[in-house]
Amino acid sequence: MPTPTSTITIGAKSSTLNAGSYIIFRNLTRGGKVTARCNSSGEAIPDDIPNTWVNGDKVSIEVRGKYNSSTVKTITKGGIDCDLGTLSEDTNTVAVDL
Repeated sequence: MPTPTSTITIGAKSSTLNAGSYIIFRNLTRGGKVTARCNSSGEAIPDDIPNTWVNGDKVSIEVRGKYNSSTVKTITKGGIDCDLGTLSEDTNTVAVDL
């Protein structure tokens, strides 16, 4: 029997992010988390979205690290397309000097 695939498509982008940056997608309604790496255009589209994620679920979209940002979107019409815009560097996180 073939493995079921999700019909949900989720993507996020930021003009500030570059290849290698990560965006975290957390389903706040049903639980679960997927992470996607950004391409050279700052776009991240996870290819392993659980098939339990459906329209109406609330999803937290998070960037952590050099840039910190998050937003919550609702899956509608089979997906989410989120533009995080231009992000500012996180200057509030205290660095540890070893």
